[in-house]
Amino acid sequence: MAGLIKYGEKTWVLKSVSNDKSDIVPFGSGSSECLGDDTTKDGYVSALVMAHKLIKEFKHYMVHYNIKRFHFEVNGLNKISQRDGTSSFWDALQLEMGLMYDFFYTKASKTYTKWGSIRRSISFACTMFVLIGFFWIVSKGGNWHEHYSMVDVFITGVLLVGALVLEIYAVTILLFSNWTMLWLIKHNKSEWVIQLGRKFPWLFPMLKNKEWSKMMGQFDLFGFCIKEEKGLLKLLGLLGIPDKFNWQLHTNSVPVPPDLYSMILDYMHHLCTNQHGAESVIAALGFYKQAVYEQIFIGHLATEMCYHDVLVQANTSQNSNTKDRCRILSHYTMYLILKCPSVLPLSVSDDQLKLIIDGLKLIVKNAGDVGKACQMLLDKTPTWLSEKQTQGDTKSNDQRVNFMLACKIVLKLKEKQEEERWRILKAMWLRTLLYLAINGSKINHLQQLRQGGELLTLLWFAIPQSDIVDGIDIVKIHDRLK
Repeated sequence: MAGLIKYGEKTWVLKSVSNDKSDIVPFGSGSSECLGDDTTKDGYVSALVMAHKLIKEFKHYMVHYNIKRFHFEVNGLNKISQRDGTSSFWDALQLEMGLMYDFFYTKASKTYTKWGSIRRSISFACTMFVLIGFFWIVSKGGNWHEHYSMVDVFITGVLLVGALVLEIYAVTILLFSNWTMLWLIKHNKSEWVIQLGRKFPWLFPMLKNKEWSKMMGQFDLFGFCIKEEKGLLKLLGLLGIPDKFNWQLHTNSVPVPPDLYSMILDYMHHLCTNQHGAESVIAALGFYKQAVYEQIFIGHLATEMCYHDVLVQANTSQNSNTKDRCRILSHYTMYLILKCPSVLPLSVSDDQLKLIIDGLKLIVKNAGDVGKACQMLLDKTPTWLSEKQTQGDTKSNDQRVNFMLACKIVLKLKEKQEEERWRILKAMWLRTLLYLAINGSKINHLQQLRQGGELLTLLWFAIPQSDIVDGIDIVKIHDRLK
């Protein structure tokens, strides 16, 4: 019986999707329907109510996901003022990502309903009764051992106990899910949600992690190129192991800086109110005429050279916060292009990536540390410029052209004050991040939800929905990012 119910649910969900009836949102299919009191001072409750209001409209919006043609709008949701803080906006988006995952990869549209609860209760009861009946027959005695071996009985008992444990786990997850909290909020039990979170924090992890890891992958290209291959790494190279495996060994992750969210919204607001951005300085050098993957490599090299130059000249910089954020974003985009290229709006082969990396290795492999590697690359600029003058403007060596452009950007930025220098790089990376998010594949972004979602996935959710933040016009942002 329990198996029939579970497979019946799966079949029903698949049939609903094929009939395009999967957009029914539990606890209120209409965006105008009120979910209890959303004015509570508890951040989790407010964010969850906002996420529920957003998800219905966004499910329809993302079918086309065209910022220029379609305007994202939610009835009954007030504009969020940047002056009052926008942390609730980001919290709501993170919860919305979790709710969206439930729609696409679980049976949420059928489980979190009245009939879904009844089916779950029947399934749990059937499993429990079978287990009780089994042990009752075994303990009663009789001649069952004449027909079944002890091994068969033992295995059956273990399987039944395991099935009951899984049912208990599933019910626990169900009771402490965001959807159950929404049901309580709908029935004006917001205080219950708050009290449950305080009394049972070990059963309430979503109050802390908000559905995703809040981590950013990192890849240091200079560090990778100067690292001498020894032992296992050298053996892997001799065996012809794919470079992607070698790249994996040099990746790590860092927490998303809390102030990065406000930096992103501030930059989006800047795009709406200013004609020319700080990044126009590097745009004049032809940076945005390069392919997107080349922009990422060039920007990464320029950021690293500026970062280590500042460390040498002024270790007590007042702009260390912006400097560190730029470096984190630089390493993050390198991580994306090497480890998660499917979420990026670009077409680049592993051979093209390997060509650039091998070209950099030839220049800096004997540097010893990243600071010296950056200086070695910068010292090559006069030689490349003289060769360009004698040989003409040729692209016979694309890697050299990219390296030379990165050095040109660094030399141009050195003419600026340190504060202005990092303001330009910050604008460049935020612009790059928004462009990558808004033009990425919808399918690949949704697939990322299975792993909790990347920061880029969060931005893909955020950009059209940021229209609910006061002072942000996503159409203007789209025009500026083209």
